[in-house]
Amino acid sequence: MIKICYATLFAVVLVGCSPHDESNIESTVFVVRKIENVDNNTSEIRKWEMDVYPRRVVFSRHWAWYLTPKDSVNYEVSFSDPKEAADTLAKFVEWDEKARQNNVEPFRKKMTNKCTFKFAEGNSMLYYGYANFSRPDVDKFNELLKQLPETKPELAAKIAELEAKIAKEKKEATLFK
Repeated sequence: MIKICYATLFAVVLVGCSPHDESNIESTVFVVRKIENVDNNTSEIRKWEMDVYPRRVVFSRHWAWYLTPKDSVNYEVSFSDPKEAADTLAKFVEWDEKARQNNVEPFRKKMTNKCTFKFAEGNSMLYYGYANFSRPDVDKFNELLKQLPETKPELAAKIAELEAKIAKEKKEATLFK
């Protein structure tokens, strides 16, 4: 298996046909970090991503295959802020380790109003709606979370850039009334 691990930093600003305003900054400006594993034996590509928005953090896992990339499987879990993400992921790791060490009976327990922990057959899963994540997925998310401080200056710069663009558009709009 070839492991490609990289942290790509880029910000994406989505521009639609409608004028920009302050309300769409929250959903259109984000910074991405990725980890990718490629298995040449199975042609499987696995990616874990952290998308950092001004007021939320989204982790996702993507599976695809070289020959059928359209048949990819994508799951995501969203947190309202980095602290909620860090606390939930840390609690998952703690509960997973306790369950394994004590060889507990299968159980399911609510971690937050969005996330549920399940332990069965020696494995732990984090459930978020229909999405489920294993301990290795959570470990990848924790690895990405360590890169969060690096994303803040880039995110702030992209927000400032979009805010300047909005101000310019507003100023130019007043010229042609």
